[in-house]
Amino acid sequence: MIKLLKIVFFLNLILPLQLLADTAKPLVLEDSRSSYLLEDYLILYGGTDNFNLLSHAEKLVDNQQNLHIDSIDQTQKYLWGYFDIKNNSQKHLNWWINFCNNDYVTVLIEGETYKTGYLVKGSEKPIVAGSYYVPITLKSDQVQRVFFKIEKDFHDFNLNFRIDNEIERINSLWYKKLWAMALQGILLIMAMYGLLIYFRLKEKVYLFYSLYLISTSIFYLFVDSFLREYLIPELPTLSYLGVIALYPSAIFYFHFLKRFIDFKEVKQWLYLLINRTLYVSYFLTSAALITFLTGYEQYLEPLSQLFIVLNATIALVSLAYLAYTKNEMGKYFILGSSFLLISAIVDALLWDSELVWGSFTRLGLVIAISFCCISLRSLA
Repeated sequence: MIKLLKIVFFLNLILPLQLLADTAKPLVLEDSRSSYLLEDYLILYGGTDNFNLLSHAEKLVDNQQNLHIDSIDQTQKYLWGYFDIKNNSQKHLNWWINFCNNDYVTVLIEGETYKTGYLVKGSEKPIVAGSYYVPITLKSDQVQRVFFKIEKDFHDFNLNFRIDNEIERINSLWYKKLWAMALQGILLIMAMYGLLIYFRLKEKVYLFYSLYLISTSIFYLFVDSFLREYLIPELPTLSYLGVIALYPSAIFYFHFLKRFIDFKEVKQWLYLLINRTLYVSYFLTSAALITFLTGYEQYLEPLSQLFIVLNATIALVSLAYLAYTKNEMGKYFILGSSFLLISAIVDALLWDSELVWGSFTRLGLVIAISFCCISLRSLA
C-alpha cells in the first residue's frame, strides 16, 4: 500500500511537469518561410483579475493549470498566456507577431512592454496601420519567450495569432487595403454619378440611390478599419459609429426602391409592407444609437444582424413578387438586387466579429451596382 502511494505521488509530481514541457515547445523559425501560425504553441490561463503583466509573467510559468484553446471561457474578462519562439537560422531575424483583433493586448518581450488591440489608441501602438502587429527581433539560435495579456470589452478572445516576416506583413496589408480601396472607389464614383443625375433631373430616386451608396461606403470604412486606423486613430471607440451607418443605408435603399419601382401602382400591399418596414427600421436605428451612446456596444452586432435579416428579407419578398409578375421596368434591378440581398442575409447569419465582415456582400454589391447602372441609365 505504501509503495502504491509513493507511485501515485511520483506520477502526480512528474506528469504535470511533463505535460507542461510538451505543450511549451517553441515555434522554430526558418528564414525560408514567411509566416507561421502560433495556435499550437500557446500556453493559456484564464482569470478575472487585472494583474500587471511585468510582475505577473513569471507566475504563469509556475502555474500548471493551463487551459486548452478549445475550453476558453468567453465570459471571462482576461486571458493570459505565453509562447516560445526559436530562431533556427544563422542570422538575426526581424519578425512581426499578429495578435488579431482583440480589444486590449499587452505584450512583454525581454522586459519591454507593448500595447496593441482594437480599442487601443494609435499613438500607443508600435504601428497604427495593421494595428495588431508587435515587432520581435531574434538573434541566431535564440529562444525568446513572449508573454501576453488580453482584456476583453467587445470582441470575443481571438487566438489565431501568427508571426510574419516584414515582406509578408506588408503584402497582407496591401492586399487587404487594395480590395477595400477598390470597393470605396466604385461606391463613391457611382454615388457622384447619381448625384449629378439628380441635380440635372431633380428626381429623388437618384438622390436616395446616392445616399444609399454613401452610407454603405461609410459602413465599409468601419469594416475595413480605415476609420479606426487612418481617420480617427486616437478615438477607436468612435469607429463603432461606422456600424450605425448600416442603418441609414438600408433606409435609403427602401426609399430608393419605392421610387424606382412604383409599388403603389404595382400592388398596394407591397407599398404598405415597405412603409411598415421603414417604420421598424427607424425604431431599430434609434435603438442602435441609444445602444452606442449608453456604452453597450456589445449589443450592436446582434441588433445589426436582426436589422439586416429583416430588411433584406422584406426587400427580397418585394422583388420576388415583381419578378413573378414579370415587371419589365426593373428586371435588371431585380436581378442585381437579389444577389446583394441574398449575400447580405448569408453574411448576417454567418456574422463572425473575428473575421472581416461582409465578404459575400462585397461581391453582391458590385453585381447589384453593375445591374442597377443599366436600369438607371434607361431612366435617365
